Amino acid sequence: MEKQLSLRTLALAGMLVLASATFAQKKPLDASAYDSWKSVSGSQLTDDGKWLSYRITPQEGDSVAEIKSTDGSKVYKIDRASVVSFSQDGKFAVATVVPPFAELKEARRKKTKPEDMPKNALVIVNLASGELTKLENVTSFTIAEIGRAHV
Repeated sequence: MEKQLSLRTLALAGMLVLASATFAQKKPLDASAYDSWKSVSGSQLTDDGKWLSYRITPQEGDSVAEIKSTDGSKVYKIDRASVVSFSQDGKFAVATVVPPFAELKEARRKKTKPEDMPKNALVIVNLASGELTKLENVTSFTIAEIGRAHV
């Protein structure tokens, strides 16, 4: 009986030491931790369900859009993409790409005139080949409602 009691005591003491070591290693959560958090937004799925897109956005900085095939065979990343849309046939993804965060912040700090501010671009991704086509100085885009084959 004493042997069983001492084994239990030893096991309990070992678990307490292990648990205290685990809790002692955790860093307290403070405001600096929030800056490293990212959010996922803007998720979309093609009409045929073969492609998925979403944006990963830090608290401060440049976002990244990821376009993934749902079978896991292909992934395309577009830095600084703010809006991503798919063509109706699911063969193309179209995205607005904003200037780098630091560049925009600096231009605002210098009170740059609106016409001299860094401009957005448009990126068209051929989902089959991964070929990117980039058009500079694009304010916005719309994909046609009927047929959606035209941007």
